Amino acid sequence: MKMTMCESARPDAGREMEHQLSLTYGAFCRDRWRVYRRFCTASTGSASAGAEIARGALRELAPKWPMALRSSSPAAVAWELLSTKSHTRRTESVRCLHRMLLPREADALLLRYRLGLSSQQAGAAMGLGPAEFTLLQTRALSNVTARLDFLDMPMSHAVTHARGVRRGTGWPGGG
Repeated sequence: MKMTMCESARPDAGREMEHQLSLTYGAFCRDRWRVYRRFCTASTGSASAGAEIARGALRELAPKWPMALRSSSPAAVAWELLSTKSHTRRTESVRCLHRMLLPREADALLLRYRLGLSSQQAGAAMGLGPAEFTLLQTRALSNVTARLDFLDMPMSHAVTHARGVRRGTGWPGGG
């Protein structure tokens, strides 16, 4: 078997690449851990469940990391795993919000109004730029306002009140 110039000059290139992947993955996990844990805690209502889900999503990302790095946004790949993984353990109010909105819209509102992140921080968590996140958030607010039929209600209260509205007469199209 004939080796290429690069292969003969760098017989340990595979190990070095693996090491680099490990370093970038580790840095990514360290950078995202706090927000991911807080998001999952807010979604589930439990700090231990939130940490477990965030840890599980990051573990699930590990074998997919090379593919994530080739994508347009590794953070978006990771966010999709995290959001999907938290699906089965959401609180009733968060499930209600997800029934009213697209998944990314609901996640955007949780990041902004439950976690209090800036558009830049929330966008980075989801793998979006600030302008993209602001557009997503604006669309989510518009959709939730239309669905809740509470035009006077501050949006910060919409997430809290969504559960009661779902059961009441304020829901468009009936109870």
